[in-house]
Amino acid sequence: MAATASYTEATGRRLFCAVADLGSVAGWMSFDAGAHVSAQRLFIAALHAASEGGDRQLGAHILQCMARQMSHLGHVEDVLELVALAQYGARRHAGPGTRAILAALHSRFSALCGDLEESRRAAGEAENAFTRIRPDDEPPHTAFFDEAELSATLGVAHQIAAKHASGHRRTHRAEQSLVLLANALRLRPEGRVRSRAFDHIGLARTHLGRRRTGRGLPGDDHRAHHRRGPAQFPHHRPAQRTARRDRAICGQQRHQRSA
Repeated sequence: MAATASYTEATGRRLFCAVADLGSVAGWMSFDAGAHVSAQRLFIAALHAASEGGDRQLGAHILQCMARQMSHLGHVEDVLELVALAQYGARRHAGPGTRAILAALHSRFSALCGDLEESRRAAGEAENAFTRIRPDDEPPHTAFFDEAELSATLGVAHQIAAKHASGHRRTHRAEQSLVLLANALRLRPEGRVRSRAFDHIGLARTHLGRRRTGRGLPGDDHRAHHRRGPAQFPHHRPAQRTARRDRAICGQQRHQRSA
């Protein structure tokens, strides 16, 4: 319809924005199901539609979705470039919500690349932007980024940074990770089953990382996050991303026990 119908410029922009929004959702569903080629095609088509619709914030949202997929696939060299592109493209149009999302991801991916100082700076930027969010003024696609999601994203950033740090800096990063991930879990609604599973997995990874150095945090042995096996998802079939993270943490635990 967008390619063949007749409409005014204003209607066309709204139509292309609707196509972009729908494409981003379909792309994310494909990504979640492990259909990565389809997801990439849908994200690219959605990005073009957002450009035609003139919605820079929606374009930035699609680029951050693409960055998350590249991170999942291990293409570390691409993730920061995609986030930087999103930040630059929306620099004059992004509200606090979009800025907070992109800065939080920048923090996480900078840690992944070993740039701990940049990760720390971006985390502060994300927290500052988050305090300026007014939900009624934000576009609908940023609604997922609540305090729980901010805490989870930065908690994972600190967890990754701890792997690259040493001494008291490693300890400090791990402690920050635990505080943030525990806060995310506390704030998550019970119905957000998969997000809560990711929070549990994040906590388990941080605890196991500390144990690997022989410097576990006080009370580690009594934490509910000491996993004995794969996570259970009552009434839900875990998506590929969830299952992959669960297998990774179980493998990490087995490796530690055999070390």
